[in-house]
Amino acid sequence: MRGSPYIEIIGLAGSGKTTLRYQLINEASKVGHSYRYRQPLGSNFLKRIQIIIKSLRILFSDLSILKWITARPSGPYSKTPYAKKITKSLKFRVIIESVIVRNMLSEDPITLVNDEGIIGKAVVLSLLLEKDLRDLCTFLNILLPTDMQIFFVEIEVEKAISQMNNREVSLPFWDEMDEQLKEKLFDSCNARYLDLIQSLSSQNGLSYFVITNNGSVKELSASIIEHISN
Repeated sequence: MRGSPYIEIIGLAGSGKTTLRYQLINEASKVGHSYRYRQPLGSNFLKRIQIIIKSLRILFSDLSILKWITARPSGPYSKTPYAKKITKSLKFRVIIESVIVRNMLSEDPITLVNDEGIIGKAVVLSLLLEKDLRDLCTFLNILLPTDMQIFFVEIEVEKAISQMNNREVSLPFWDEMDEQLKEKLFDSCNARYLDLIQSLSSQNGLSYFVITNNGSVKELSASIIEHISN
């Protein structure tokens, strides 16, 4: 597999992204590749201040960024309780995540694997704000590293929803959403993920892999080994 400084794993919540991250790092080490994962910032106060300052610079560096920040939730999901709160959170988290990733890449040349990264936040945000694919690509072209690979984990919507409904963490925006809207949101996310990575690939030559999660860890491992070997 061609070496890239940054690998982002995307897919629906409950699709197996974290499992894939662990397996990807473990399998890569077996063939002599050193991968690491995106770790929390910790309690480093100075680093946190630096992240905030750089994030503010991005906010005012491009008009298209400001358009995303000032946009309000609209469409079917906007009527869900906590829609404004989750949208506001995603707006700033996606920019902060971009800054953190860039910092980590500049500090350490070892390939970084991120399973809760920039794209996932941006895709959900684009649906809540009713932004189209072109707007999303423009937004991500500013935030994403130029050299990266994407692993898209495909899973049936019903399985992903079941995983989300059975989790132990409370997420009010999700919990209070109508069941039909949950299915619509996950269907829309899956479709947008695929359209996005194909668009980014044609525009920027970015490489991506689609891995289907059928519920078998063994099959998931086999798919990873195949991609690493190529």
